Amino acid sequence: MKCIFPALCLLACAVLMMPALSLAQNRSADADALYQEGLALYEQGQYEAASKLFAQTLSLRHQEQNADYQRGLRLYEQGDYRGAQEAFQRAIDSLGKATIAVAPAAAAQKTPEILPPSPAPGTATAEYTLDSGDVLSIKIWQNPDLDDNDVIVRPDGMVSFTLAGDLPAKGKTIRAFRQDLTEALKEFIRAPQVSVSIKSMGGKKIMVLGQVAHPGIFAVTGPQTVIEAVTMAGGFTDHAVSSSVVLVRGGFEKPHPQRLDLNRALKKGDLKDNVVLASNDIIYVPKRFIADLNYFLTQFMTPIVQGLYIRDQLEDF
Repeated sequence: MKCIFPALCLLACAVLMMPALSLAQNRSADADALYQEGLALYEQGQYEAASKLFAQTLSLRHQEQNADYQRGLRLYEQGDYRGAQEAFQRAIDSLGKATIAVAPAAAAQKTPEILPPSPAPGTATAEYTLDSGDVLSIKIWQNPDLDDNDVIVRPDGMVSFTLAGDLPAKGKTIRAFRQDLTEALKEFIRAPQVSVSIKSMGGKKIMVLGQVAHPGIFAVTGPQTVIEAVTMAGGFTDHAVSSSVVLVRGGFEKPHPQRLDLNRALKKGDLKDNVVLASNDIIYVPKRFIADLNYFLTQFMTPIVQGLYIRDQLEDF
């Protein structure tokens, strides 16, 4: 039925929406309070209690985001485009607040662990440090009988290799370990030329590289989405192109790139591309749209498998 008094119709809509607005405001206030309580408990070392509060905060933030998004749709259908835009913006802000709660929540569960420490600003090269469970591929030039594609860093941090015996590996960069192995083999091989590369990372580790505040390797437990991983890495930089984020799956041996449009998740609430990560996944946030993913992969993976994150070489992406 068409309303013949537009002013009365607008007033009626406003009255009907007041309970929803009040509920959303209460939900937001409750989330803020829970978040602050969780931070206080976390600082006191009460990780389990803090984790529960952070989980409740996250749930309320998602409810807040959904309520704002649905309210924006209703306003848009009613022709109130300005009100709809404001509601959609609140939904985006709610999603941002939700991702802020993820890092402390994971920290309260003693995850994620960052390996290695993030490179200092302006540092051109950061290097991966070996850990228990990592699998390496080792090749000795002109000595193919010594090649081994399944060298595992044992729980005690040692590596066993033919002729060299046991060598410490945990905590060392690949470059440092290669030097140690080279020295050990000199007793048996004249001027040995050793190649060491990563075949897979032990445990559930993911890499977040490119245009994020703190690129590096993160050890995580439980399900982790791409947006949550970016949040753990300090969030996007001002130069990040969130519509062309590259997820490299398949490990280091058979990497397969796919493009993710996180812009849709952050601005439109479309979470299709906010996928759950698997072990050895690599997230790369570029500073420009990547048209040729296969070419990108050939340039990107070479330093990665050698344990290097050469930021200067990746600046063009």
